[in-house]
Amino acid sequence: MTIQEQKRVTYLLEQILNARATSDDCQELLDILARHPSEAVVQHLNEFFRAPSTTDPAFDYSMWASTLQNVLEVDKTSAAESAPIIASPHRIRLMPSVWMRAAAVILLVIAGVLIYVRRPSTQQPLTQQKNPVPVQNNVAAPSYNRAVLTLAGGKQVFVDSAGVGTVAVQNGVDIQKTADGGIIYNGMAPQNANAMNTLTVPRGSQIASIVLQDGSKVFLNAASSLTFPVVFNGDKRSVQLTGEAYFEIAKDPKRRFVVTSGKIATEVLGTHFNMNTYPDEEAIHVTLLEGSVKVSSGTSAAIIQPNTEAVCQGNTVQVNTAVDIDHVMAWKNGSFNFRNADLPAVMRQISRWYDVDIAYEGSLTTRAFTGEISRDINLMDLLDGLSRMNVHFRIDGKKLIVKP
Repeated sequence: MTIQEQKRVTYLLEQILNARATSDDCQELLDILARHPSEAVVQHLNEFFRAPSTTDPAFDYSMWASTLQNVLEVDKTSAAESAPIIASPHRIRLMPSVWMRAAAVILLVIAGVLIYVRRPSTQQPLTQQKNPVPVQNNVAAPSYNRAVLTLAGGKQVFVDSAGVGTVAVQNGVDIQKTADGGIIYNGMAPQNANAMNTLTVPRGSQIASIVLQDGSKVFLNAASSLTFPVVFNGDKRSVQLTGEAYFEIAKDPKRRFVVTSGKIATEVLGTHFNMNTYPDEEAIHVTLLEGSVKVSSGTSAAIIQPNTEAVCQGNTVQVNTAVDIDHVMAWKNGSFNFRNADLPAVMRQISRWYDVDIAYEGSLTTRAFTGEISRDINLMDLLDGLSRMNVHFRIDGKKLIVKP
């Protein structure tokens, strides 16, 4: 879809949302969408309309299902040779109420913002922000790796400005930067070497990755840090985490791998898991993708299986079996993913990624937000999506002020 078409679609959908669209406007929108089929868009629409929070007695889902079938109709004579195609838009006519709902979601999809609010049926229709965030205060998404590697002795290596190849040598271990910006520890060190290094990823930085001396790979989210030994000695491999990281642990039956964060300890032999330990979140979450993990806090402990997570609060460890892995791993896969998140939870992720401070004026909305957004978009575009949910903002330097 060209930029001109995107702008035209945005205009047409805004006309529909504000009840100003003519039948020709609706038909023009369908004509454009017919030229750019997207199963992902229609799948999201289908899920949206099936959600209990978006259905009411005035909405006939069977009509939407029929329309969806028309939109995704497959040419049976060439199904073996070609992908599904969109049927002629001239066959499709939607009632105004359906147009209002469909347009609201499609607009957010095309804009790259898939946030919508789950609200009670008694809530008033959503309105656009009266005072948009000024464009001159826009903040771009992180475009480079601002990670800092702190060596034993205090010397710092700034990953973004370091050249590809060897960036330091510690106790005989060669520390290299790869072409894609990652850090790798190669070699062995004397058995009595216990030098510690720290990789810190500040707010407003892209994800950083590191391959530790044992071959384990770690991806660090923004506002996170990992402290680890240059070489692993003894009968276990221990590291310390703040923030969020995804671990791919190299198998070593003789030495367990232990990740600590405060009084929380996660023990594995070789596995893949995500660990969210941000101090401003209500709980620590350890989510397992592969293998087996033991999570302990004080005298409480649990062993979790793939597609489950341990939720740690205080000295209590509970197992959650209803885990959405796509939601947990969205940060590593390049997107924000919200599931019934309150506004402060949304803003905490925005603060870390765009390196802005959050302040609130007045009472907070009690809405819950659900949706997925690319982390490549700039702050202005993200806030524009939220403003359609009647959440207002003002930017003052590096401070983002949320208003009722």
